[in-house]
Amino acid sequence: MSVKIIIADDHPFLRQGMRSLLAQDQRFDIVGEARDGLELVALMKQLRPELLITDIAMPHMTGLEAIVETERWCPDCKTIVVTGLTGRGLISQIDQTGVAGIFLKSDPVEQIRTAIDPILEGKAVRSGSVLAILNEENTSNTLTGREVQVLMGIARGENNAIIAERLGISASTVDKHRTNMMRKLEVHSAAELLAIAVRDGLLDTSKTT
Repeated sequence: MSVKIIIADDHPFLRQGMRSLLAQDQRFDIVGEARDGLELVALMKQLRPELLITDIAMPHMTGLEAIVETERWCPDCKTIVVTGLTGRGLISQIDQTGVAGIFLKSDPVEQIRTAIDPILEGKAVRSGSVLAILNEENTSNTLTGREVQVLMGIARGENNAIIAERLGISASTVDKHRTNMMRKLEVHSAAELLAIAVRDGLLDTSKTT
């Protein structure tokens, strides 16, 4: 029985590279490719794969936002994150989502392929380079998944009402998340909040529009 897989990355070259890698195993069936977070959520709802391999920094909706969203539609899907961002804050946040695998784009691609079977069996896999980042001294408080979603909205210039509508929560709850993030990161304005988030690898603003 084949394993249905979706690949998500905004770079066609990287999607093709992952497809070529997985094509070496006839058990794997690449049923869809997504170029951004919104496309990823739509494909996950429609195709319900067994495995998702996704980047984090993508346009419109990041991979991290999409992971939180797609868990509702495909709770049994195993997720492997492959990211080029190496900030401890971001890697820690990805780790806390409970995804099955985390790798850096600088890791040997063979590591990802050999990790798929253990991941499908229910094991959690982090590459050696990811574990090294996670073991670094913590220099910032980790944000929750919902706080990261709100942060992404702030980066896109959305106000509380727009963020609330998109996430299906109240504007007052959005404001509470914003306040909690400022407290955790010890900042006093949205500009400072975004600056700290970029510095610590919580956010890649180059791909949020």
